[in-house]
Amino acid sequence: MRERADVLSVLTKIVEDAGKEILSYHNGNYVVRSKADASPVTSVDLRSASIIRKGLRGHFPKIAIISEEDASADPAGIDPSCFFPVDPLDGTKEFIAGRDEFTVNVALVEGGYPSIGVVYAPSRQWLVVGSRLGAYEKRVDSLMRRISCTGCPRVPPVVLVSRSHLDPGSLAILSKLANHIERQLGSSLKFLLVAVGEAGAYVRLSPTMAWDTAAGQAVLEASGGAVLTVEGSRLHYQRSNSLKNPGFVAASSLQLAESLTTVQTPTPDA
Repeated sequence: MRERADVLSVLTKIVEDAGKEILSYHNGNYVVRSKADASPVTSVDLRSASIIRKGLRGHFPKIAIISEEDASADPAGIDPSCFFPVDPLDGTKEFIAGRDEFTVNVALVEGGYPSIGVVYAPSRQWLVVGSRLGAYEKRVDSLMRRISCTGCPRVPPVVLVSRSHLDPGSLAILSKLANHIERQLGSSLKFLLVAVGEAGAYVRLSPTMAWDTAAGQAVLEASGGAVLTVEGSRLHYQRSNSLKNPGFVAASSLQLAESLTTVQTPTPDA
C-alpha cells in the first residue's frame, strides 16, 4: 500500500469526479426505480458507482470494492485484509427531494477498521478526509484545513438523527438525555458535523451498512471522536460478514459515546 497522502490524493480526486457528475443531474433528467428492499435508486447512483469503480480499479487493482450499487466480483489475487466500502450517492432520497443532504463516500478498511475516509457533499462543495495523518476539510474554493471535534463543546449539545430512518431506539436515547437540541439530517453529513464540532453526537440504531458509515467513521475518529456500537465496542467491519452494522453512537469524544451507549433502548427491527 502506498503512503497515506498518496492514497488520499487519489481517493479525493475520484470522489470529487463522482460528485461533479452527480451535480450535473441534480435538476432532473434521471431515472428512479425501486430496489428489492423498496428503497429508491437512480441512474445517477449507478453513474457515480461506475466512475468510482473505474478509478479505484485503475489505481488499486488488488483491493476489493464493496459498493452499495455494484456487486461485481472481486478480481483475482485480492488482498483479503482490506477493502473499499463505497456509497456512490448516500442520501438518494434527499437527492430526489432536491435537498443538498447527499454525499459521496469512499473508505479504506484495513484489519476490520477504516483507516482512510473521504466524504464529499457536492451541493455544499464540502470535502472532508480522515486518516492516520489527521482530519481535514475544504469548503467551496478554500484550502484544506485541519479539523478537530475536541474543542469547546456546545451547550446544550446538538444530537443528530436520521431524517429518513428515525427509529424507536434512537428516540429512546434522546428522551433520556437531560438537555439537548435534536436535529434531523440526511446522509453521512451527520458524521461530518460531529467531526467539525458543529454537533456533539449522531445516534443511529436502525440498520446501516458498511458503505454508509466507514468513511464517516474514519473522518470522525481522525478528528478526535469515537464511533461505538450500542454494546460499547468500536464499530468494525469484516468482509466475511453481511456488512450490516449494529446500532451505534458517533460522538465528539469517547466519554460522550460511552455515556450514550449505556442508555437502555429497544432493539430495532432488522
